[in-house]
Amino acid sequence: MDAKSIARIVALLSCFISPMASAVYETNNSLASQWLETQQNLDGSWGVVEDDKFIFTVESVQAFIAAGIRNNAYYQGITWLENHSVDNADYMARRALVLFIHGDDVNAAVGSLESAQDTTKTGRLAWGLSSTYHQSPIDTAIVLPTLTSLITSANIQAAIDYLKTSQINGAGWPVALESSSDAFTTAVVVKALSSVQTIDPSVSTNIANGLSQLSASVTTASPEYLQAVSAHAAVLASNVVVAQPWLDNLATTQLVNGSWSNQVYGTALTIQVFAAIDGTAGIDNQTLVDIPDSNLRAAINAQLGRNSMDNLSRNDLARLITLSANGAGIVDLTGLEWAVNLTTADLQNNNINSTVPIDGLTNLTVLLLDGNPVVGDGIDEDIPTLPEWGVILMAALLLMSAVRRKRADQLEQLPA
Repeated sequence: MDAKSIARIVALLSCFISPMASAVYETNNSLASQWLETQQNLDGSWGVVEDDKFIFTVESVQAFIAAGIRNNAYYQGITWLENHSVDNADYMARRALVLFIHGDDVNAAVGSLESAQDTTKTGRLAWGLSSTYHQSPIDTAIVLPTLTSLITSANIQAAIDYLKTSQINGAGWPVALESSSDAFTTAVVVKALSSVQTIDPSVSTNIANGLSQLSASVTTASPEYLQAVSAHAAVLASNVVVAQPWLDNLATTQLVNGSWSNQVYGTALTIQVFAAIDGTAGIDNQTLVDIPDSNLRAAINAQLGRNSMDNLSRNDLARLITLSANGAGIVDLTGLEWAVNLTTADLQNNNINSTVPIDGLTNLTVLLLDGNPVVGDGIDEDIPTLPEWGVILMAALLLMSAVRRKRADQLEQLPA
């Protein structure tokens, strides 16, 4: 059996292991994302009722971003958002964050949000629905994470102080000026305060009290969208213990078609919290990877079932398990270092001079480089001579061992 045949067998074996085998909710999110894609309107939006379209679309696109999925539905959703402006702080902030992650210029939106804050006037320390509205916890909590993710001249501390003082009896937060707290608003505020703990560590007390309120008011019988946003708040606050009952319930109530109650909004929010647990939602993982060799980028995209010149994020590279790029004209492997789960790479008959970018890939057990200048430099890529089934068994054991190691590492890193 030649090296190429062995590589094909190892690649086949790897197909039986999830590309993100250490991700607890990868299967849930894969099914949910497929369902979400089927619900998209022809114009790229989501939602049947016109008033729902913006919020459904921005949260659906955010769900794809969080899950590390940038398919046609994602790009069509981005295009719809780019072509639909908004004039209230809530929608403007949500839209700006999504488009910023995509790489768009959102300076105009940031400027509008900055001008809506006026710390010299009562009721304008933070944000309301627009500049003509009194500040409110819900709008401030939606605007705050967007501005803290961007370069801004807004007075972030003033907004934080407003949220701290608007907490009712050390428990939850109202939507606006009400005297009783609202569970959804409380979850959104906890999410916002979790994003600014490095700016103001004292918010940890407000966060803890908010989570206590959510634990008392949100049950597994509550609407699924409310369970999802509450669980997300707890996860971002590094309190998986509080989140776990909601997470467990959501995992078991997912319908066969991949949705939660056939609801776009609830499904999008659940994808986001599952992605937060699995780690794909982190800003680092959403970072685009520089792949200067267009042939390498095309080969990776082809392996992932994407368009040849699509940009690739660290999430995308993490999904790459096998790479078949024999005779693809590849010269430079830069960028492939982020393919941390890559187990098999057939890179024969290219023009590769250096393997430095992939030398640190600990899961890469089969690397075929015959027909490259790098082999002539004395790098030995021969596969040891063993009986055919011995080689196959060795490859399978190596794959399983790598998966177990990643799973153990993830469990150790989960918050207590």
